[in-house]
Amino acid sequence: MTRTHQIEATGIFSDSPMIVSTDYWHLVPTIELPLQTHAHWKGRLSIIQHLIEVAGFDVERVDEGGWSPLRTASYEGHLPAVSYLVNKAGADVRKADRDGGTNLMFAAKQGHLPVVQFLVQAGADVERAIKDGNTSLIFAAVNGHLAVVRYLAT
Repeated sequence: MTRTHQIEATGIFSDSPMIVSTDYWHLVPTIELPLQTHAHWKGRLSIIQHLIEVAGFDVERVDEGGWSPLRTASYEGHLPAVSYLVNKAGADVRKADRDGGTNLMFAAKQGHLPVVQFLVQAGADVERAIKDGNTSLIFAAVNGHLAVVRYLAT
């Protein structure tokens, strides 16, 4: 019989917090996933709060793909996580990646109207465009998110 346990650890190749699942009997790591990614993709607010408030995790830190906690939570539509990251942890809603992409663009592209509304009310730049000229409004329109288009157009 195999039992699996999850423990917090630090990655072998970086100091990023990790979750490591191990086979109880063999103690062989079977899954290694950055804790930041795990928490934000799943929208687990308690993990996010612990990482920031207890472990001192940098709220603006990006992963290997350039995704910050706020970017990931915005893309996935996790409003409680987005709200916490902005209001409590001080994440910058206006921050853009090297191509000019913003958290608002990622939320608009996915059609997450409550997150879009929150980010705009928190100061996100609706008019900002990436290098090719696309804006949050264009991303919402191209992906068929009419409610987001209506909101951003007003």
